[in-house]
Amino acid sequence: MLTFLEANGIHSSADNDEIARVGIAVASGSMKYEELLDWIKKIEAFD
Repeated sequence: MLTFLEANGIHSSADNDEIARVGIAVASGSMKYEELLDWIKKIEAFD
């Protein structure tokens, strides 16, 4: 997902621990789609 965002000009401000936490939450189903979108909006830094 981060590679896709980077390729489209959106760079993450999240650290590795946060990215791992979100990845695990998505994989386990504890983070829903809307929550993931909110997280992306929070970490995005446009060029």
